[in-house]
Amino acid sequence: MSRDGSEEKAARVQASPNRILKICAVVLIFLFLIVTLISSKEATLSLDPKRADATVQRYLSALLKGDHLSAAKFFAPESLCTVQDLDRVYSIEATRVELVKTEITGERAEVSVKVEYGSGDPFATNVGEDHTFRLTRTGEQWLLESIPWPLYDCGLITK
Repeated sequence: MSRDGSEEKAARVQASPNRILKICAVVLIFLFLIVTLISSKEATLSLDPKRADATVQRYLSALLKGDHLSAAKFFAPESLCTVQDLDRVYSIEATRVELVKTEITGERAEVSVKVEYGSGDPFATNVGEDHTFRLTRTGEQWLLESIPWPLYDCGLITK
């Protein structure tokens, strides 16, 4: 050890930048975790059940939960689609569904959405698809007509 304790002071001065760097790293990790938590808990838009876009929202919510029976309740009576058609659909793992626009003309409506999927990429990039749902008003309720996503055919008999 030196006569005036300069080695000890030098060691403390050297440790100080390392300590600051460690503190900064911990703060950055903490901020990253907070941002991740907040972004993963985005609020779901709550829509009036009498709206056409609310029908699409409830259909997709049931579908993404794997509740095909509930999802099929949103098919119009004249639709060729059934719960069995939904049972044949591949597993859907959408990470996000965004309402793009809703157009209503009399008793008909078109609801456009963007569906995003995780790409499996380690940097978490998403792949998106646009889909349009066509609905018809039955009394005060909107129901899906034609063949809604993720179906591409309905009413086919398979053996």
